[in-house]
Amino acid sequence: MHLVGLGFGIALTRSCALGVYYPGVIYRPISAPEPHAAVYAIWRPETLSPEASVLLAYVQAEGRQGAVE
Repeated sequence: MHLVGLGFGIALTRSCALGVYYPGVIYRPISAPEPHAAVYAIWRPETLSPEASVLLAYVQAEGRQGAVE
């Protein structure tokens, strides 16, 4: 959230984060019928966790199906 407040993109978060104030951050629900966003992942190859690998595989699969661009 701090990086978002500094102007470095967007963050997806759960609704429980709505009560947390971060300067420069505006919370908006994803409510469009087909939300689209560019997704970038940055990591050091030697530190990619198994959980991050699963997330990246999911995002790539959804992107191929047209749900994520």
